Amino acid sequence: MERDILESKVITIIGAGHMGQALVEGLLNSKEVKARNIIVSNPSKQKLSEISKKFGVKVITNNFKAVTKASLIFIAVKPNKVKEVLMEISKNVRNKIILSLAAAIDLEFINSSLGGYNNKCIRLMPNLNLAINKGIIGFKANKFVTELEKKKVISLLQKLGVVIECKLEKDFDYLTILAGCGPGLVAYLLELFEKYYLSVSIDKNQLEKMIRQIFIGTLEYLNEKQLKVSSLKNSVATKGGVTETILSSLDNDNFQSFFHKSLDKGLYKLNELNENWGGEVKIKKVSI
Repeated sequence: MERDILESKVITIIGAGHMGQALVEGLLNSKEVKARNIIVSNPSKQKLSEISKKFGVKVITNNFKAVTKASLIFIAVKPNKVKEVLMEISKNVRNKIILSLAAAIDLEFINSSLGGYNNKCIRLMPNLNLAINKGIIGFKANKFVTELEKKKVISLLQKLGVVIECKLEKDFDYLTILAGCGPGLVAYLLELFEKYYLSVSIDKNQLEKMIRQIFIGTLEYLNEKQLKVSSLKNSVATKGGVTETILSSLDNDNFQSFFHKSLDKGLYKLNELNENWGGEVKIKKVSI
């Protein structure tokens, strides 16, 4: 019978930035993991103190010691720090599962940075929404992660949001733009509405609530009515109406083309990062 290395459910998170803290919050909200079974490692004692007070988890500044009792180890540091962290813990991760949250870092790079042995590696692409258990999480495991382990890890991650299992690693580049960058792009659109209405006499707090509610209500309406986005757009944009005028103006100004080119620039940036950090380039450079 296959040994269940996830039985202890001790989880180490290396990195205490926005994503690391979002992961802690989501895990605690899920009720699947208790605070006493979460260890957060980070070089900043001040940040660790804040996290300990906020979440009640264990904290430590030594990455090697942090992974000793863990069965799952989340690497939530910036991509240019991943290799350094993996090399630091490489002698203490036998039969443990390493989950990297870093963009542009592939499974081969993760495994080789750990010494090139048969390490159990999983690549993730989450977004900050996992803090409220409504995230999108791209998932791909290497061949050394067993089917049972994959099933149990996915089950845990599903408590944080929707898990998308990628067949090919190149899909992570596009998922990064959608899932990883998506919240920032939506926030940008919210900000555009706010800036347009700066001169309006409506109370600014009320205005902010109204704009947010437009997005929240629209998404809930789409889900509840099981509508396609295009159907809702067409039902609001009646012929000769105000909405149609706005959308036509956007089309005439090539807003869609400009938006897509901006996404292409994101892919181009991922390509650059992949080259800089030693991973294999998975996408062609786009013409911008």
